[in-house]
Amino acid sequence: MIKLQQYTIQLISQIYIKINLQFSSSHFSIKSYDKIYGFAIPKINYPLKKNALSKQLLN
Repeated sequence: MIKLQQYTIQLISQIYIKINLQFSSSHFSIKSYDKIYGFAIPKINYPLKKNALSKQLLN
């Protein structure tokens, strides 16, 4: 059971690191905020790349 928890934590941290690397390497930057619905919504400006991450964000 403890090994399963360690494996899950390791897997989640690996996914998190991969996402962070993809975001930074694809020039993702949150430039401006819209004050709609009472909270700030980030507008993400990034060069459109035909990778899985950009497709997920566009859908």
